Amino acid sequence: MAAMPQHTPIEVVESVDPMSSWREVADGGRLPVLLVRHGRTAANARRRLAGRLDDPLDATGRAQALALAERLASLPRAGLYASTLLRARQTAEALGAPVLDPELQEMDHGELEGMEGADVAVRYPEVLEAWGNDPTDALIPGGETLRQCRDRTLTALTRLVASHQPGPPIVVVGHKLSLGSVLLTVRGEPMRRIHSLPWDNTGTYLLAWSMSA
Repeated sequence: MAAMPQHTPIEVVESVDPMSSWREVADGGRLPVLLVRHGRTAANARRRLAGRLDDPLDATGRAQALALAERLASLPRAGLYASTLLRARQTAEALGAPVLDPELQEMDHGELEGMEGADVAVRYPEVLEAWGNDPTDALIPGGETLRQCRDRTLTALTRLVASHQPGPPIVVVGHKLSLGSVLLTVRGEPMRRIHSLPWDNTGTYLLAWSMSA
């Protein structure tokens, strides 16, 4: 199970418009935390396992980041944080000057970094089968499990949130597997559903994070 603080309940605000939802969260004494997936990269377009690869945004990703900045232009912000990986950093820089945190990096894919699914099927068929069935504790040679990734990311988010108070949102720019595994845990859903979690590049989810002890 996650290293989720016992006295810090978190909820997902099921709204497509964080611009209007964050005030209700703050007025209720909770901290709005806006999770943002980075813009598209060449690896995303080719469906390669990017993981810790430091791919930059491609032309589409740069356009997505600019569009994200326009969408969030009038959103007040108490903090801006990002994974240290280039694709997240570039996306966040379209919004401002992010504080970079290596613990927000994407899941480490170890020996599978940069590979496409067809190559994984040939070289690591047992890993691909385990990942397809339930990636939660699937072992990746030289990498980490999705559970380990989730715990690391949730610990990082808890640390960042601790320096804020209810009010304007903090924005966290990261990756689908790392942030998505946290999102599923907050919803009370099994991490095996990461395969079907809808989260396009520069898509957002809003969390309501209780600050009460």
